[in-house]
Amino acid sequence: MIKLKKFDFVIENYSKQKLFSSFLPGIAGKNGIPLWVFYVNRGQCIASFGIENKANSILEFKPAGQSHTDTPLKGFRTFIKVDGRYYEPFSELTNFKREMRINKNSLEIEERNNELGLKVKVIYFVLPNEDFAALVRRVEIENEDKYEKHIEIIDGLPEVIPYGVSNGLYKEMGYTARAWMHVYNYEKKVPFYSVRTTIGDLEIVEEINNGYFYFASSGDELLEVIYDKNVLFGNSTSLQVPLVFKELGIKEVLRKEQYDENLLPSAFGVFERKLKDKVVINSMIGFSKEKGLINNNINTLKKDEYIISKKEEADLIVEELVSEIKTKTSNKLFDKYCEQNYLDNVLRGGYPLVFENKDGKVVYHIYSRKHGDLERDYNFFVLEAKKYSQGNGNFRDVAQNRRNDVIFHPEIEDFNLSMFVNLIQADGNNPLVVKGTRFKFEGDPSILDGVNEELKEFILNNYFTPGEILEKLKDKNVNEDEFVSKIFYHSSQHEQAEFGEGYWIDHWTYLMDLVDTYKEIYPDKLQKTLFEKFEYKIYDSHAYVKPRKEKYKLYKGKVRQIAAVGESHEKLKIIQERGHNYLTDRNGNIYKTNMFEKLLLLAVNKFATLDPYGMGLEMEANKPGWNDALNGLPALFGSGMSETFELKRLINFMYEELKKYNKDIEVFEELQEFIQKIKVELENYFNDNDQFIYWDNVSNAKEEYRSKVFYSITGNKKKISKVELLAILKKMIKKLDEGIERAKNYGKGIYPTFFTYELVDYEVIDGVIIPKKFEVNVLPYFLEGIVRAFKVIDKDEKKKLYDFVKNSNIYDKKLKMYKTSESILNQPYSIGRIRAFTPGWLENESVFMHMEFKYLLELIKSDMLEEFYEDIKTALPPYMDYKVYGRSILENSSFIVSSANSNPNLHGQGFYARLSGSTAEFLSMWKYMFIGDKLFTLENNELTFTFEPKINKEFFENGVIEFKLFSKTKVKYVNPQLKEKIGRIEVFVDGKKFEIHGNKIKGELAHKLRNKKIDEVICYFE
Repeated sequence: MIKLKKFDFVIENYSKQKLFSSFLPGIAGKNGIPLWVFYVNRGQCIASFGIENKANSILEFKPAGQSHTDTPLKGFRTFIKVDGRYYEPFSELTNFKREMRINKNSLEIEERNNELGLKVKVIYFVLPNEDFAALVRRVEIENEDKYEKHIEIIDGLPEVIPYGVSNGLYKEMGYTARAWMHVYNYEKKVPFYSVRTTIGDLEIVEEINNGYFYFASSGDELLEVIYDKNVLFGNSTSLQVPLVFKELGIKEVLRKEQYDENLLPSAFGVFERKLKDKVVINSMIGFSKEKGLINNNINTLKKDEYIISKKEEADLIVEELVSEIKTKTSNKLFDKYCEQNYLDNVLRGGYPLVFENKDGKVVYHIYSRKHGDLERDYNFFVLEAKKYSQGNGNFRDVAQNRRNDVIFHPEIEDFNLSMFVNLIQADGNNPLVVKGTRFKFEGDPSILDGVNEELKEFILNNYFTPGEILEKLKDKNVNEDEFVSKIFYHSSQHEQAEFGEGYWIDHWTYLMDLVDTYKEIYPDKLQKTLFEKFEYKIYDSHAYVKPRKEKYKLYKGKVRQIAAVGESHEKLKIIQERGHNYLTDRNGNIYKTNMFEKLLLLAVNKFATLDPYGMGLEMEANKPGWNDALNGLPALFGSGMSETFELKRLINFMYEELKKYNKDIEVFEELQEFIQKIKVELENYFNDNDQFIYWDNVSNAKEEYRSKVFYSITGNKKKISKVELLAILKKMIKKLDEGIERAKNYGKGIYPTFFTYELVDYEVIDGVIIPKKFEVNVLPYFLEGIVRAFKVIDKDEKKKLYDFVKNSNIYDKKLKMYKTSESILNQPYSIGRIRAFTPGWLENESVFMHMEFKYLLELIKSDMLEEFYEDIKTALPPYMDYKVYGRSILENSSFIVSSANSNPNLHGQGFYARLSGSTAEFLSMWKYMFIGDKLFTLENNELTFTFEPKINKEFFENGVIEFKLFSKTKVKYVNPQLKEKIGRIEVFVDGKKFEIHGNKIKGELAHKLRNKKIDEVICYFE
């Protein structure tokens, strides 16, 4: 079943295997314009594609179930007549031998028809580095018996949605929309598909000049095009068989009159000739802003040589990208799996480009997008249809998938950390949607002399992306990369984000991951970054968490927390008028501070959000935490222990770093007052131990503080002495420890993950519910809470927890994998949609790969190596059976159906392809496996890099392992005797060799290593 030829993964007889969907990465190169392309393992595979987002579908976007059914008929088709005999390769009605060959940036399928002596191969890839977007399709039909044949071929798409008809409009009003549709430019054999004007009952009507285009060529000559499928299929609307072609042949098809309006058009190329050896048909279908761009370049685009070179270029772009994690072990599937994880991690987090700037440097991420696809049909993804393309994402997703950026690209320094710290609000929450970054030109206008006036005016008067300015750049002789670098040098960079639909309680927890990776690379700069860099801002939103008096409401006779987030139109207007989303002082100046104050602001807000029993963090703002499907918990006064463990981790870090700092701390006065009130309540609590009074008073203080800072702050600074703040942090840790122990008792010796509360005693005064007493309910065990606990507990307790999990129903004993939880069938439906899901599916007791990988990461971090290497043999896809997993075992899934599901045929099958936090967790595992716990540290104030891999001996191939460090330096481990530790190191830089005893690189060489100046390192185990 598995082959490892020149392809990454090969699936034999793919159309007979378990159904799955996946996608091409949508990478067209830095200077290209991407398409999104989804495929399934049925028919000729391409299920849908388009530009920007699924609203702009060229081939209709449909959920996976419909795509599996429709792709064989409405996807790409090839109709052939050989000496009069009709044949459709890849048809569901035939049973010839087929293969799907998956590469990182292309897809290939092949079928052999021994009856006709034909081999048909189809290759798909996205056209790289051009001024327009296109899906390239190359069809090779080879005569294998060498007898000359007369061959007629019609190849292409039965249906194309014209530009200007959105995917949603097509589904709802597709028939009406035909009134606007037309095809033009077909006389040049390059038809364009669009509507004439904007569609809608609006007073402003605009002509549409953009369009989708198609052409096909063979032997460097353009082919005739069928844009009206009726001449091919006749009155057969099933699309199963092209009756006119099958019965009458190609000449009769071409004799029929085609109509170019009031119909859903097609895109077929037509070919006829004698076949001796092989025929190749190349075609492109895509988007261009103007037909002249295609018409003027068609003599180049139609050539076979051009297509071949562009295929090589497309593959090379991605191969160069994944070469940054190039890993060579005894397990070749594992090595390829590392590369696929790296690629998929980039697709959700982005790939960092670094530019020089007047103030230092700027980092711009390309290739990113939200994880939306045929199976995740609910997500609205965006691939900016411009050069230097960036996309949208959610705060949590982007933050976690950029965790390891600085590990692979030390040159980005604290960019990601700064960006996400900046997005923390004064109330400790953060916006949901991260939309990339934009730039504002701040240089002298004379710098733009020589630029066309339209572009110059745009740059001077707008925030912009590089793709937007390149789109308006008329002079094609200008070097685009140099032009972007020049503009960036004189521009400021601005985060773009917006409120979504509530505030999740876990998003902030990924900040500490960014802190940890930054500390591993820049331990010598951490204190300065924390305390001396006063460039951090406080994100400002019009959305706010309502006080308890507004969100505690009676619902069916019980008090619930409902509609907990409000939106202020007045505040929104203020933000729009001032032109930015950052908190200001009373004078309208953006408040700037250091990172420590931002982390302190975050920690204090979260600490004030402990639940009435002082255990979990309250789900106070309409949303739960990582497990989105527990969407009912906020109404039930739900809280999460995962975030409590993360809060302890954050405060521990702040406490340790503050101890090293030799000055007092200044914060804005509203925050200082809030901290002082918490200090008083902590003192009172530790004196009288009344948890409810503590919770009530701290909640009041939090609500008062949030009210004060909602519109602006005074801007006045208040000092908190280092000694006092350390004492406060220590009491906060003590309070957290007490709550953690209390939760453990409720969990009968094991940490629960979730609680709900019932308000059993309250008063109603003037319509306001005043809480008096809560009673707690403990949900069944979830893996999440245990995973997060690993970050703050000792090794002995970790081993006990591991043994507990392995013997509990969280562990799927059939699959030998870790589920999200034990059974939740004893819980009410009110906890969320998770309860309505079938057991073993989605978040309900399935194997969610992201959370399972979080758990595996904690094992290797905790030096539980025997357990780690045992578990990855069943948890990592390259060790799985493809026939069970049901898709490429080089790719992650969002979840795997567990044995809790009633259908045994689904057990172990993966769903929701590739883009998830699992890639970030694996890259972190890779770091621990191949490099070790800590990369750079300060030893006697000297920068020191330590090689201390936790790699299992079975990964050595003939005593050698190789990998890339910092995306540049080749590292080789030489260990013929399979020893445990590195004894000596050879470092190669600028043609010189340095020999080092031990496993550490220090001083100047360590700096060179971090700066990517070292070519190769060879470590000898002794």
